[in-house]
Amino acid sequence: MVKIRGEVCVGFASLLSLTSMILLALIYAGQTNTSVVARGISMVKIDTSRYHDTLFAAFGGVIPIEGLYTQDGTASLGTAAGLRQEYRFGVTSYCAYVKANHGACGRQSVAPKFRPYSTITSDMPLNYSQFSYAVIPPSGFRNDDYLGSFTRTASYMLLLGFVFTGLSLITGIITRPCTFLLATLFSGFATLSLLLGAVLWTVAVNKAKSIGGLTISASPISPSFPVGITVSGGPGLGLAWAAFVLMIISTLPYMIIFCTIRG
Repeated sequence: MVKIRGEVCVGFASLLSLTSMILLALIYAGQTNTSVVARGISMVKIDTSRYHDTLFAAFGGVIPIEGLYTQDGTASLGTAAGLRQEYRFGVTSYCAYVKANHGACGRQSVAPKFRPYSTITSDMPLNYSQFSYAVIPPSGFRNDDYLGSFTRTASYMLLLGFVFTGLSLITGIITRPCTFLLATLFSGFATLSLLLGAVLWTVAVNKAKSIGGLTISASPISPSFPVGITVSGGPGLGLAWAAFVLMIISTLPYMIIFCTIRG
């Protein structure tokens, strides 16, 4: 009975750890390119498709807004080549899209900073990026230092979680008391790392969302109108929380089998 219970616990814990690793791998694949799978996974999305209307209203509705957006989805990012309708940020890179399947991606790094304001204004022609500083009110969305610090730390935590999850999976399939102890510890470390990563990313996304509730006015007597930029969490955020839940559940079977063998 003990042997069967041990095998069941090991199998269950290993399945949870493996599933968590798959989810984390999907997160890290997000926004590395514009393929179907990669473009569908992001931590946060920014819709700028109505920002044109905001600038037009801010200028009193008399000055035409021309050249703000680019129609070339493959144009280099961050070169003032033109704003894109949607930006999607992953944990290693971001991509910007003119259409749902037509876009370009930035340079990849281990844990880049999520800096939404600087990112979108770097794509605008110079005159519009200067106007945007006056048009977009001070908010969490504009606080690049705050958001960048949180998300960079969060991405490192997710990376540690991935490593610890892999270690718990490897050590958990070796039937020795010491390896089950290591599997329990690694699973616990993975759980903590994933929790911190998911929490910090969630806080940053919610902070950036504040721009969606802001309004501006062309003059003190003019009616107010939305900024025209909306922020929402992406599927990657849900995958991070799911990976955390799987790892916190997997810790219990590892502990049970360790205590069983010790007993």
